[in-house]
Amino acid sequence: MELDLAGMHQLAIEQGIDLEQLDAALEEALRLAYLKTPHAAKHARVELDTRAGTFTVWARKEIPVEPTEDDPHPAPELGEEYDDTPRNFGRLAAATARQVIGQLFRKAEDDKVFGAFSGQKGKLVTGIVQLVITAYGVRSITWLQRVSVPLLAILTVVSAILIIKNYGWSSITNYQPVAAIGLLAGLDIVASNAFAWGPMVCDYTRYAKSKSSSSWGTLIGSLAGAAGFMFVGGISYMTTGNANPVDMLLSLGLGIPALLIIVLSSVTTNVMNLYSASISFVNVWPKAKPWQIIGIGGIVMTGIALIPNLIGHFISFLTIVGSIFVPLIAIMLVDYFLIKKQKVVPEEMLAEDSTSKYWFKGGFNWKAIIIWLIGAVMYNMLYYFWPVLGSCIPTFLVIGILYYLVADKK
Repeated sequence: MELDLAGMHQLAIEQGIDLEQLDAALEEALRLAYLKTPHAAKHARVELDTRAGTFTVWARKEIPVEPTEDDPHPAPELGEEYDDTPRNFGRLAAATARQVIGQLFRKAEDDKVFGAFSGQKGKLVTGIVQLVITAYGVRSITWLQRVSVPLLAILTVVSAILIIKNYGWSSITNYQPVAAIGLLAGLDIVASNAFAWGPMVCDYTRYAKSKSSSSWGTLIGSLAGAAGFMFVGGISYMTTGNANPVDMLLSLGLGIPALLIIVLSSVTTNVMNLYSASISFVNVWPKAKPWQIIGIGGIVMTGIALIPNLIGHFISFLTIVGSIFVPLIAIMLVDYFLIKKQKVVPEEMLAEDSTSKYWFKGGFNWKAIIIWLIGAVMYNMLYYFWPVLGSCIPTFLVIGILYYLVADKK
């Protein structure tokens, strides 16, 4: 089917848009538009012929596979490709092409404004801002959250609505993953983030007005926030094939305001991380001055952010986080609920000598430390060598039971 590719390429060159990026965006947009047509095949791709100025939709039918004892529910095989370009697809194709061109033009213009802030200089600036906000303590963090959380919630809802409106619900339901992972492996990725926040929750809930507000606020905020962001991120990737939230927002035409909200929310999250890290360091080195701890923590976090292509190692980062925090949370919960029976003496916990009942040996609970290290090794072994078992649940259960068996019950 004909499409004015030569004219589009000329416009793209004038705007400084990469032609390969344009063609890839056109192919994906036309594929999604095809999926909205009646009787569309689930498995399809679009091929552009830039010389002839045409495109073709190549589809493949599913061929059922006979079940066996080893595989009672086999996945269907795919047949040979065939031309399934709809006859009356011209008008929809032209509208789709105009939409893609418009989105890329808006992205190019926004990049000119936002691009100066997206590199290493931007990371340094945000690092300094985060350092200053953290230095002012929990009041400044609370004010920042009151501004960023409502804005981010609105942006999440608007993004979900625009994605479904622009691409259609069928493009989501008909999505075929390139490579699938097991349920337990997916659970590990999601749970790693939740476990990582566990030890830090108390740094903020201690300022809550009551126990109930602390519990319900944490539960609702964690579930609603995580579910909302994961939903928008998931449908964004299924419809556009791009996992970058900045590109997604620009493609929806939300532009600079949306990007500023993302930056604000990122600053808020990193400030909370820096504040919690500072509290932890104060517990280890109580004589250190707050500005020293915050300054060192801010420099370290900013340095990590400057590592090239850090986002490309995000899954590896979550694996490390999971291996650290999953066994840690298991030990903490078993110690508090099963061994201490939810009874602790704050004065004894703050004592810094052997008179404290929590002194253990030399001020360290060596049994807990050793069990925690065993858990970290176990988590990584399961993740890399036996991923079908998952890492979070087995590690959590085994370490919890192991610590209960060896811990002092006094």
